[in-house]
Amino acid sequence: MTILDSSEDPVPSDDGTAANVPPAEPTPTIHPYAAVYPRMADDELLELSEDIRLHGQREPIILNTSGQILDGRNRYDACRLAGVEPLYETKDIEDPRAYIQSKNSYRRHLSKSQKAMAHAMLYPESENPRGGRGRKNPEATSEFSDRLLQQARFVFRHAPDLAEKVKAGSSLEDAYTAARELVETREAYERVRLEAREHFECIANICTTQMTNINNSDTRFLDQSDFLKQAKSDADQIIEYAQKLRDIV
Repeated sequence: MTILDSSEDPVPSDDGTAANVPPAEPTPTIHPYAAVYPRMADDELLELSEDIRLHGQREPIILNTSGQILDGRNRYDACRLAGVEPLYETKDIEDPRAYIQSKNSYRRHLSKSQKAMAHAMLYPESENPRGGRGRKNPEATSEFSDRLLQQARFVFRHAPDLAEKVKAGSSLEDAYTAARELVETREAYERVRLEAREHFECIANICTTQMTNINNSDTRFLDQSDFLKQAKSDADQIIEYAQKLRDIV
């Protein structure tokens, strides 16, 4: 919970009931791409709020034509804390994803890992393949290396819950190690699962063949009627267990 999560109580009137307060203007929503970037920490937000209270809002909050915040979510929160009416500017942005990425790439309160993860979330697949050995990935910038970006994409693809933690400030290196272990575990389980299926299907096929021989009264087994009955019973049980295990696996 942040310092902005608590809601205010309704203002009472003279008779003790809730006052008839005019409805506030609709609260702008955050564009999904802008939500990829984490909010400021509470102490930083309080500093920004105090600065806006003393000196005013220097930069407007950028909205798209649908009223969504493309840039300035922290300024919006700070204005709310300062009790200052936010200043907005509406722009018709052709590529909101690229616009939001460029506006946030320099944010000082974000670590290199957070910036790399945000970029990976905005662009899960490389928009600029290297195209040759030894060529630098043009997506990598002074804000984060190609190695960090590849790690972030791997974590986001295979362990989205860990990606959210990195976005919030956790270690990308630790998340990458955990994601690799998770992938290796999944792959090992898949190999065991496929091998188990093959074994159970083989058992079921063998049992079915033996049951057919028994039902056809193969002359080789005519003098072993008791054995045949028990064998048929065992075969039926094995097939049933094999089918159940195959469904579970």
